[in-house]
Amino acid sequence: SPARRSSITHCAIRQVALPSLLSPAIVALARYFHKSVAEMRIVVLGAGFAGLGAALELERHLRHHSEVEVALIDRHPYHLFAPMLFQVVTGEVEPGHIAYPLRWLARNRKLRFYEREVRHIDLANKKVMLDDAELDYDYLVLGLGSVTNFFGVPKAESFTFPVKTLRE
Repeated sequence: SPARRSSITHCAIRQVALPSLLSPAIVALARYFHKSVAEMRIVVLGAGFAGLGAALELERHLRHHSEVEVALIDRHPYHLFAPMLFQVVTGEVEPGHIAYPLRWLARNRKLRFYEREVRHIDLANKKVMLDDAELDYDYLVLGLGSVTNFFGVPKAESFTFPVKTLRE
């Protein structure tokens, strides 16, 4: 039933998918910050599995440090549980059941979510230019996703249906 699928999706996103995909480097980085923290902003670009997982893990390790801000930036207001996109295409699941609202996720956490599009990254000056603002950072985590690869197959792009977003 749709209600059961929704609870399974919610459970998978919150309890299984994100923690299992965290990089040991993110955990090591969070442990390092835990020992030596000054006033800083950590900016995470992208709210897919990698970016969201990094932001949540960093926030979990650093939430008791008032001088640290973890900012998550994505152009969409939701995290998309992409492994279930095929079920949306076949009509088994509603699109809303695989899109997890990021603002809801950030509430009650020391995590700021910005729904913005990244225009440029100035590594030398440690700034991220967004569509309507500019954000300074001390540490930057990139998790901006991927594009569909057709592996050089002639006309594959015109004769196939890539499924990576809710719009597709």
